[in-house]
Amino acid sequence: MNIQNISRSINGINDQEITIKIEGKKDLILVFFGKQNIPNINDCVFLTLFIQSMEEGTTLAMPDEFFVSEVLVENMRKLQPIFSQWFPNILQEIDIQVSTHKVDKSNSGCVSLFSGGIDSFYTFLQNQNEISHIFLCLGMDIQLEETSKKEQAISQYQTLAKHYGKELLIVSTNIRHVFPHANHMVQHAAIFSALVLAYGMDKLFIPASHNIDELFPWGSHLLTDPLMSNGVTSVIHHGAVSRSCKTIKISSDENAINSLRVCNSSDELNCGECEKCLRTIFVLEVLKRQSTNLLPLSLALLSRVKIYGHNQYAFWQDNYQLAKQHHRADLAKYANRITRSYELRQWLKKGMQLFFGKS
Repeated sequence: MNIQNISRSINGINDQEITIKIEGKKDLILVFFGKQNIPNINDCVFLTLFIQSMEEGTTLAMPDEFFVSEVLVENMRKLQPIFSQWFPNILQEIDIQVSTHKVDKSNSGCVSLFSGGIDSFYTFLQNQNEISHIFLCLGMDIQLEETSKKEQAISQYQTLAKHYGKELLIVSTNIRHVFPHANHMVQHAAIFSALVLAYGMDKLFIPASHNIDELFPWGSHLLTDPLMSNGVTSVIHHGAVSRSCKTIKISSDENAINSLRVCNSSDELNCGECEKCLRTIFVLEVLKRQSTNLLPLSLALLSRVKIYGHNQYAFWQDNYQLAKQHHRADLAKYANRITRSYELRQWLKKGMQLFFGKS
């Protein structure tokens, strides 16, 4: 991937707009809301596009005048063999053609990625005395064209930041339009980290998705998240505990539990019907808690839940154990059915591959 130019402009409401010219692609646009001091744009651009370059199998090249942190480049050299072995059908190792330098510290502060879900609220509550900023990205899960949803998210997170005495950082990106077929399962941690690196702060918390004993190849991982650092902003993979433990922690904070945003499947911030919503509502029902942002548990909807990935399987196993621990056999049977159905389908799939060579 050949990055031809990186330019900056300030719009009328003091947002900084970064335009990245990429050979053969649409312009990649990053908008940093209300911020003029964005010192590490080159690091941001390099990391934002690095995994995409691995996915395309092309050399990542930048003009000589756009220097990138030598630490970040070295870290990507370490990350490449890990990701290419984890995702051999998606990524391959590539050459890097960039000029490097040592990046100096620019701003003080500690940032936490914040989607409003279980993982991000847990990391925030556990580290709120250290965290100075929460970070919202528009254009990834909330799409740029979803105007009302964007406004709702910004308003909600501004209220949350004010309540806890933090500053909200907002960035929008059209990266899904530039790379509509990108594998975001693999790329998400690098993209979010890249956008935060631009600010030049001390530390970034990436909320973990899974318990320490559930780790498997994923774009955000205890092993690889620290490699997203550029030598100025250290990157911490935080909260590798069970989803149920996180929910128990969040349920003790009324503001947090009533501000949960766990899905983006409808015009509202929570649809109340998808697998993501139901897995969270299930835990709240076991704990005898309720969020004003989520509907009560529907057993009819729960009975229709079907899961398709190992990450979902781990969450429902955790839900099953939690229900058993709280003597909720009435709910445990649903979680057990969901996990057993997944196991059976995986067994049948392996059988087809073994005997017929079919996937």
